[in-house]
Amino acid sequence: MDETYRKARKMDTNRFSTPLVPDHTDLIKIVRDYLLEGTDSTRKIKVELYKLNVYNVRISCGRVSNPHVGGALLLRHRGQEWTFDSASVLAVAQPSSVAYAAFFSDVEHEVVPVTSGHRVTLTYNLYFDDNKRPSAKDLVLEPPSAPQDENERMFRSAFEALLKNPEFLPDGGTLGFGLRHVYQVEHTLEHVYSLLKGSDATVYQSVRALGFEPTKRK
Repeated sequence: MDETYRKARKMDTNRFSTPLVPDHTDLIKIVRDYLLEGTDSTRKIKVELYKLNVYNVRISCGRVSNPHVGGALLLRHRGQEWTFDSASVLAVAQPSSVAYAAFFSDVEHEVVPVTSGHRVTLTYNLYFDDNKRPSAKDLVLEPPSAPQDENERMFRSAFEALLKNPEFLPDGGTLGFGLRHVYQVEHTLEHVYSLLKGSDATVYQSVRALGFEPTKRK
């Protein structure tokens, strides 16, 4: 272990087992709908357990204690940075809850130092499995409930500020947002409202929260 890089212990998959299998939860459904767009959101995802990490102030043997303080995950991509503080998320969650983050491999990531307790993480690698299509139970007909994420809060705030700008559409007009995901279209578009996911759901929910009633067009 190189402590100049991070105070962490790594355990390979042949040294431990875990009852947490993402395929047996809604995690993969949520990741597909909130991270992937277009036809990618309909592709089968293969999940591979990669490793277990324990981050703490000082490495020691014995019982792993939680909760922890610090250890936020920093994500950087194309000049932008996001912070995911799992300690804060879990502090107000149910005891059996887990905090998770999913991102593409080209996203730079860093864990800041843990100041108290132990930060225990499982890392899974996700791949497209193009030999298989999602089964009926994998496809989200009614998206599973997910906490309101930071993206929705930021979008709503930015959109509200835009609407208050007197230079934006000073004579009125129609504002359109293209759907980023693929949906099955039947005779009408009415059923699509209940199927919206990811960024599409974020836009729809934010616009309605600001008092507008969006409509869909082909």
